[in-house]
Amino acid sequence: VLGDYAEHRQRVHAKFVDIMSERVGVHCAALRLAPIDDAAVAAADASPYMVALMKETAALHKVLRNVLPADVLRSVFRAVFATMSTSLREHYAAQLTTLDERQ
Repeated sequence: VLGDYAEHRQRVHAKFVDIMSERVGVHCAALRLAPIDDAAVAAADASPYMVALMKETAALHKVLRNVLPADVLRSVFRAVFATMSTSLREHYAAQLTTLDERQ
């Protein structure tokens, strides 16, 4: 029974990471439609997609901090940020390649 509980708990934690990974994907898709020239980037404050992503991340943290122990919360958000970092790095690399091809 304890093994089943631990496996279920691990799947629930992985689901939180999957949810945020999906949100990164949605925001990266929106970013693909945004202008990527230097003037547009220089004139912008924070990208609306990044502001939305950070709000969603903060909302998830606010909910989970009330129900998960601190060490588990840290573990979940380490995985969330690692996934975000990889996804964003890949997205920006693709964007830079696209920009280079246009020039």
